[in-house]
Amino acid sequence: MRQNELAAIGKAMLDRTFLELFLSEFGDDHFSIPETRSMFQAMAKIYENGKFPDASEMRRQYPNATNWIQDAVIAGAKTNSIERDMDALVKTKNRSLFKRMAEGLIDLINDPTFEPKAAEEIVNMYLPEKYGIVGGKHMVEIAEAVQTASDALEERMKTPGKVNGVSLSYKAVNGAIQGFPGLDEALHGLRPGDFIMFAAKSGHGKTAMAMNLTRIMAHHNKKRVYYLNTEMDLTQMVNRWASMATLIPYSSIERGDISLSDKERFDKWAADFSMSPLLVSQISNLTPDSVKALTKIAQRKYGQIDCIIVDYVGRMEVESTKNMQEYQIMSYLAKKLKTFAQDFGVPVIALAQLNDEGKLEGAKKMRNECDGLFFLEPKVEEVEVDGKKVKKHSDIDYFMVKEKVRRGSPGIVRLEFEKRFQFIREV
Repeated sequence: MRQNELAAIGKAMLDRTFLELFLSEFGDDHFSIPETRSMFQAMAKIYENGKFPDASEMRRQYPNATNWIQDAVIAGAKTNSIERDMDALVKTKNRSLFKRMAEGLIDLINDPTFEPKAAEEIVNMYLPEKYGIVGGKHMVEIAEAVQTASDALEERMKTPGKVNGVSLSYKAVNGAIQGFPGLDEALHGLRPGDFIMFAAKSGHGKTAMAMNLTRIMAHHNKKRVYYLNTEMDLTQMVNRWASMATLIPYSSIERGDISLSDKERFDKWAADFSMSPLLVSQISNLTPDSVKALTKIAQRKYGQIDCIIVDYVGRMEVESTKNMQEYQIMSYLAKKLKTFAQDFGVPVIALAQLNDEGKLEGAKKMRNECDGLFFLEPKVEEVEVDGKKVKKHSDIDYFMVKEKVRRGSPGIVRLEFEKRFQFIREV
């Protein structure tokens, strides 16, 4: 068992692709030896901080574990079957599960108030996990489902009209509704397992939309949001959120060309925004497995994640793209993200880029995976140039086309996009 655990950890130190799969599929309870369990936790922490936990990085951060690290690298390089090593780790977890189940049953049998139904509940608690079933109840009697729906309806009746899920709007101090009430109406709130996609041409508000949604959910509605960006560094992200809130032009913040009073506004905003339950990652080589791995780490550290935002799908990587065309890659990624949302019980918002013709690669298959698909488009205006009327994109007026809404109906939402502040709001 020791050799299997060392081989799996060593392989992860040698191979980034395997590392992401390893972190996404395995956890602390797959290890029976305290030292290998600690090494797994150390790898997850280094990866969480944006570094690859190879042997040198592990030794640098954990010098007292040098011998174990060396043994792991040797075992990982020499292993004849990593699949066999991973199976051994799965058996370790199953052994632990069955042990806990047996202990629960023994305690129950010794209880003078023993009821057979309680024993069934203990078995049902552990067997789904043993067989890798995650993401909610997979087999219930219809009576239970009906009762659950009835109870939920009674709860909603206590606050009629309230969004049933994570809201994308909020009530300001003056009582006005801010954000995107049209999205709330279309989606009835973000629900666990939802996969929502926003698409736009380059420069027409994909990232601005994602960051405004993040700001509303995390800062105003106090939801735990995890925002993964594939292009910007952390300072650029913060500066964009600052510009939205303070209305100091983003370019001025980036250049440092602001007044002392503007700096005071920035500092006041920063102190307030820092209290938001928001997690951010800048990761250029994002893959479906790395999304899973990072989310597992976040859940272990912070508990429930209320929404994950991936910015953007076009920069995500697939392990093997041989003989795959662009539309096939995009539809594959959409399917992966939808499955991930369902398995982890968390809504996922993803951004995609429209091509020069305003089309979405793989749109038909991607549409099938989406619970909501929205296109951001600038309003087209006719202006006169040198005595001729030409069509021009509006700098401020935008439309959000509701291409697909599983719980609502298609339509259009009017938006204002103030680019100098990266601020988007519904009109």
